[in-house]
Amino acid sequence: MSKIMTLPKIGVNMTEAIIDEWFVKPGDVIKKGDAIFLAETDKATQEIFATDFGTIEKLLAEQGDTVEIHQPIMTLLDEGEQIGEDEFAEEAMQEEQTAPELQAEVQAPAVVEIVIAKAAEPKQTKADTARVRISPLAKKTAKELGLDISKLSPEQPGKRITKSDVMKFEKAQGSAAVREAAVVGTGSSFATMQIKACADNMTLLIKRFGQSGLDIGHIDVVAKAAAVALSKHKGLFFSGDEINIGVEADTQSGAVVPVASGADKKTVGQIKADIDAMSLGNANFVITNLGAFDIESYVPSRNIFGCTTLCAGCVTRSFVPDERDMPKTRSEIKMTLVFDDSAAAGIDAAKFMQKVKQYIENPELMLL
Repeated sequence: MSKIMTLPKIGVNMTEAIIDEWFVKPGDVIKKGDAIFLAETDKATQEIFATDFGTIEKLLAEQGDTVEIHQPIMTLLDEGEQIGEDEFAEEAMQEEQTAPELQAEVQAPAVVEIVIAKAAEPKQTKADTARVRISPLAKKTAKELGLDISKLSPEQPGKRITKSDVMKFEKAQGSAAVREAAVVGTGSSFATMQIKACADNMTLLIKRFGQSGLDIGHIDVVAKAAAVALSKHKGLFFSGDEINIGVEADTQSGAVVPVASGADKKTVGQIKADIDAMSLGNANFVITNLGAFDIESYVPSRNIFGCTTLCAGCVTRSFVPDERDMPKTRSEIKMTLVFDDSAAAGIDAAKFMQKVKQYIENPELMLL
């Protein structure tokens, strides 16, 4: 027997959401708490989780559709039921009942006079041609990225443009810009340097954050360390008064770089909130997060992001000698700096990396 699942309300002011991407399809078995689709509201893009369980019989909305809260989004079947049994039986019965009628129509065709009239073409107004169907969040995102919304189009024709469409367009534009920069800037000079830091105290700090209910990761602490270190080396790698740290993130739409503006003045939790919210802006320092994929170190062949980049690896365990030259284990993290050596001297870059290491090994210094 079918049962209906409706769109749950996930925010105090939420009234509707746009379906950006379905994670499930008819025939899939889901349970409560499973992520079923990516939704776009006026405030953010986030996953929607199942409020019931069973086998998905039918999805009642398509990608790009706007659904109001508590409106049906899918039908579910109980365990053991198969999709379409009742429908197929009903269709077969209807075919048997209508078959004699269809046969009679074939034997005695009717003569129909067809009159074709040219429909009047609707007048296209200036307002119609200028109107773009776009969600408020997508419009806000496009404005922040400096994109012309008239050049945007939804993935599903006839639907509203969503934030996902905007991000895909921006990513395509960015890829083109990177290719162009790689050609134009082949003569530019950049250098790399690597440093290794003990991550024991950073790991303990993250554990304390977790005990207080904050889901903080190593990359969030590294971002804070880099931001505070940059504040001690004003103008070393960037111009401007504000330190805007970008952190490369992997999303359903590909890699993006959300930005924590004024990161040196923010807490670790605030930096994480900006990154998780996919806040947009102009980063003047970028941190890659390949450590999330168990990569220990990474040296790119060119400066992809166009600004100084810190490539953070994963945290590993290593043997090191103690005060008596006896082996002991410790957590370590490797970081590689990619910078333009025509704009910053190697000695200054080394001092910056030394400061980042100091903050990671002694987090209390940057949290004061």
